Amino acid sequence: MPAWLVKDAGAIKPRSTPGNLVLSDGRDKTLLKSRTAGATAKITTPSELPKPKLKGNTATYPDAYGEGRDLVVIADPAGYRQQITIAQRPSGPVSFRVPLELPSGLSLKSNAAGTPAIVGKDGKTLTEVRPTLVQ
Repeated sequence: MPAWLVKDAGAIKPRSTPGNLVLSDGRDKTLLKSRTAGATAKITTPSELPKPKLKGNTATYPDAYGEGRDLVVIADPAGYRQQITIAQRPSGPVSFRVPLELPSGLSLKSNAAGTPAIVGKDGKTLTEVRPTLVQ
């Protein structure tokens, strides 16, 4: 069941998703905030976001990473996923900066396999940050 997005008090929220996900309604650099287990994590962007276009469980921030490079957030029952869609095939390598702000006591490190992971004070992996498939 999709987590439909709705505007609510100057923010965009799914009707029902664990973690109290809140998306930007534009005009700032904080893309989303997710609160779980008493802590809040934030994902920001390098520049101010435009107002998003909402459709069902998807928020699209047009040209957020430059002309023809939209930032898309999809809410689902497990939380969210984000992707960057590129209108035209690039002629060379492409990279994107996605800043992450973690609560005190958490850090981002690579695990033994080289996969980025969010770890707690005790060094235990809380979740892995899965790489994105480019299609």
